[in-house]
Amino acid sequence: MIYKKILAFSKLGLPDKLFFLKVLSVLLFSKLVVLLVPFRKVMPYLGRHNAGFRALLNTTEQEKAERVRHFMFMVSNNVKWNSVCLDQAMATAILLNKAKVPNCICLGVRKNEKAGKLDAHAWVLCGGTILIGGQRSRSYTEVARFSRDF
Repeated sequence: MIYKKILAFSKLGLPDKLFFLKVLSVLLFSKLVVLLVPFRKVMPYLGRHNAGFRALLNTTEQEKAERVRHFMFMVSNNVKWNSVCLDQAMATAILLNKAKVPNCICLGVRKNEKAGKLDAHAWVLCGGTILIGGQRSRSYTEVARFSRDF
């Protein structure tokens, strides 16, 4: 299995290899932030709290967003740690911000009847669609959003 992953990585062109490593490093950074830094200290860096953002993207922005999405899935599915929605959403937003693509991190909750507690989820909106976080985000009630517009 590891051989197939190494072989797949070796077939990537140099720009894709470098972007893969960039996504990997940002995802690792985000995971460490989630584990080590209180969320209230992270909030100011995520974007404007509960503000709107430009949902329509031009072609270049759409291509950049899709590239980030593709590589985030590729990297997060191949790391040895448990990559969860919040660190993926934070890493995705960091990469989109660097590329100057408008985006919004959304945080939501829902009641888990079986466990008798609240479940939380994070997702990223970009170009009017859910870029990271999937369709399951629709079953959560949004409680906060942090957006960046360029």
